[in-house]
Amino acid sequence: MSESGSKVGTAFLSTICGLVVGGAIGYFLASRSNNKKEDRGGGGIKSRSIDFSEYGDGDGNEIPLMAASPRSIGYNASTDASMTTHINFLSDIMNRLWPKINIAGSNLMRETMEPMFANSLPSMLKSLKFSKLDLGHVPIVIDNILVHELQVHPDTGMEYIQWDWDVSWNSSSNIELSTSNNMVKFGVKSIQLNGRMSFWMQTLSEEIPCFDAIHYAFVNPPHIDLDFTGLANVGDFSSVGVDIKGMIRTMMKDVISSIMVLPVKMTYVMNPATDFRDMYTSSILGLARIRAHSGRGFQPQKRTLRSHDVPDVYLKIKLGREQPWKTKTIHSELNPKWDHTTEYHDFLLCSKEQVIVIEAHDEDKGAMDGDDFLGKATVTVGQVLLLASGAHKTLEVELVKEERKGSIQLTGYFVTISLRILPFTTKDLSSLNDIANEKDKTANRFAGLLTVLIQQAFDLPVEKKDAVSCVKVWYGAKQIGVTSMVTDQPGYDALNPLYQVPFHFSLTMAELDKTEKASVKLQLLNQETDLLGEISVSHDEIVKAANATVRETAKIGTKGASLAFSVSLAGVSKNVLEVAAATASSCGPTADVTGSTSHSPTTEMIQVSITKAYGFKIRKMGPFKRKDILDVYCILRFASNPEVWRTSTVKDSVVPVWKNETRQFPLQSANQVISIDVFEANSKTKDGFYGHARTSVGKILLNGGSMDLEVIHNNKNTGIYITVHCQKL
Repeated sequence: MSESGSKVGTAFLSTICGLVVGGAIGYFLASRSNNKKEDRGGGGIKSRSIDFSEYGDGDGNEIPLMAASPRSIGYNASTDASMTTHINFLSDIMNRLWPKINIAGSNLMRETMEPMFANSLPSMLKSLKFSKLDLGHVPIVIDNILVHELQVHPDTGMEYIQWDWDVSWNSSSNIELSTSNNMVKFGVKSIQLNGRMSFWMQTLSEEIPCFDAIHYAFVNPPHIDLDFTGLANVGDFSSVGVDIKGMIRTMMKDVISSIMVLPVKMTYVMNPATDFRDMYTSSILGLARIRAHSGRGFQPQKRTLRSHDVPDVYLKIKLGREQPWKTKTIHSELNPKWDHTTEYHDFLLCSKEQVIVIEAHDEDKGAMDGDDFLGKATVTVGQVLLLASGAHKTLEVELVKEERKGSIQLTGYFVTISLRILPFTTKDLSSLNDIANEKDKTANRFAGLLTVLIQQAFDLPVEKKDAVSCVKVWYGAKQIGVTSMVTDQPGYDALNPLYQVPFHFSLTMAELDKTEKASVKLQLLNQETDLLGEISVSHDEIVKAANATVRETAKIGTKGASLAFSVSLAGVSKNVLEVAAATASSCGPTADVTGSTSHSPTTEMIQVSITKAYGFKIRKMGPFKRKDILDVYCILRFASNPEVWRTSTVKDSVVPVWKNETRQFPLQSANQVISIDVFEANSKTKDGFYGHARTSVGKILLNGGSMDLEVIHNNKNTGIYITVHCQKL
């Protein structure tokens, strides 16, 4: 993507993410202030109580605080699952401020994006401008908050605070765009943005504001979609190769992944005097080595007057934002088996909540035929760690096919994988140096990690008005990154540009199995093509440096400029990262993935049941036609886990009852969110969507373990209720 295209997407994201980060700062400072007031003697955070009568308790009793709003559910990891937590006020603040945010955000989008359209879009769309721009009345919702215990980085010993939350925005926007000649005119009536974000506060200090910066990123690529209007005649310029809808959607997804999906983080600096190299620590935990083992249950494709087609199965496996890995194709086999000793791929691992996406495809040999999609499964790294069993620690997952509105179809196809985690370390670089002795020289196998931090350049030898600088980073002949351009504008010193950006590059066996190791090269450029100077750091220099890190502010070029940077190497530890099941407790349902209810005795579990629903109405189909009695099923999601549980379909009933519809989940917090989508099953048309209901585990437990949840559709009550039971095990 071009830099101008990135700026268009970044402008939009800054409107949203700036609000989230600003709220984060307020949340932290308020939390810190409250903790000091409530616990002046030290020794941890004490629980707080409130009078729940204002929330409908009625008896005026003081009970431990859980959550004040069904939209705003938070949890502090220093408490247990007994509902001692504090109110998440962020969504309420966002709701109150939204009328102002709508105006400010709309103005920012207009001022920033319109000048960029001319540079990023095809010629026929260069004059595109907003004729209407209203983000709507629906505010951003921040939910499912988890504040971790105080963390310590294993290599540096640096303390930091981490918390996670879900961001959800289903806007009712009124946006219209048109070209100057009105030849192209279309609108956006809603924007959907849903994902889980992590935040890191570091470096911690004893001076206000007590931390130097907040780093933040989505854990996985978020779901983002735009609902277009008025594109019937302009949405697809297929004759000239322009798909406006696809172009905009792809641009937004690519921009988000490139700037704020782990391992890439954005930074909000609180103390400008602090060097970026002191405030940054990598979020990369290590490498995740995923192996393909087997599949079963695939069925032949029936063909008329010809023999049935037995599938040629291959898998595509993806972790987080990284590119998918394609396995070998197993030909003409309903129960394919891969050699797991060689059929594996290494991914960078940043969080146990990162999602592994597994797709199965049937390879077609015809030149005009595309490969057939057989289904996919989503599972978190934490799930695999918690649920894997057997000698090879494998996990079997069932593939599903997704319909519109989130409904899913079970395929009966199963795939088995395994996962091994190896941490990176600067204390042991033997994986980089002992390549010749390694028996397994698979080209895509990770042997180490290169990290480059660019802090700042000084004394650029150009006129201030002409300063438009950046730094390009190379490893050998490969360009591994480039900083953003710093120009002369308010708040920026163009002659002493501040970049503050990290770059990570995975070193594979293929990269290191060479007589001469590649060097790292840093190029300082102005106006993209004017080379002001370059610095090279050799592999041996980094290996011999203390902590395998070269940190310098060095002269670059011959005209007086200098560059502050650091380059470090990390090797792959020979010890497998053992992760206790208790720490993987956010990984999701145990029975949903494997059909087994086994779990670690150290993990507290919650049993969730859907028993009945009521409020449906018989649909009259017209004269001389029988009445349509509904076939109903539900899809349940637990917390931020990507895996879904689909109930059975209860046919011909306006009061459906489910028997033995139960799943068990690891209980990390009484405030983990249960979300239920309700559908009508249709045999000839797409399944109908009735709406959704959601609440927290804690609210159901406080209600005696059972609660009737009303289904909401398009922000309106439907009169339909789902009965949910929760029981601690």
